[in-house]
Amino acid sequence: MRRGPFSALIWTLTMKITKDMKVSEVLDAYPQLLDVIASYNPHFQKLRNKMLRQLMAPRVRLEQAARIGGVNLEDFLATLNRAIGEEPEAIGPSPEGIPEAREGIVSERAGDQGELVFLDVRGLEPPEPMIKVLEALTMLREGQTLIVEHHRRPMFLYPRLEERGFEHVTEEEGPDHFRITIRKKRP
Repeated sequence: MRRGPFSALIWTLTMKITKDMKVSEVLDAYPQLLDVIASYNPHFQKLRNKMLRQLMAPRVRLEQAARIGGVNLEDFLATLNRAIGEEPEAIGPSPEGIPEAREGIVSERAGDQGELVFLDVRGLEPPEPMIKVLEALTMLREGQTLIVEHHRRPMFLYPRLEERGFEHVTEEEGPDHFRITIRKKRP
């Protein structure tokens, strides 16, 4: 077997996957983990959609993804680390102050890519959900993304979003539960 002059310099680098890493960082470093993550929980199947992956992966940390998907963070990280040949480690408790329940408008920092703003309008009667969403959009700052939890698909909201220059993706999470991701259209 013939060896090149740099064959001794080839090595494998692995980094332990942590709760603070963005989904995009993990997938950039380990593209093979897309299948592992997508098959871990039905909610994560949405990562197979390239548009959703490009929209959310750079903005969401693994800790946030686990919470949104309703999965145990420690088990999730252990699965990912085993898939890359790393030994999992205990991660400790989640930081204080990050709400588990979505009431009203809550905002979470999603790294240097921007901020996710959450609004739960489930249970409100029309036209309250639309009014709350449109009010929240007027308060969004540059780079923020609004995540709306809704009990139905808001068909009358979509044209209003487009008129105001927003793009949106609606995901059906279950019976009477839709998640609408809204952000300003990019030029």
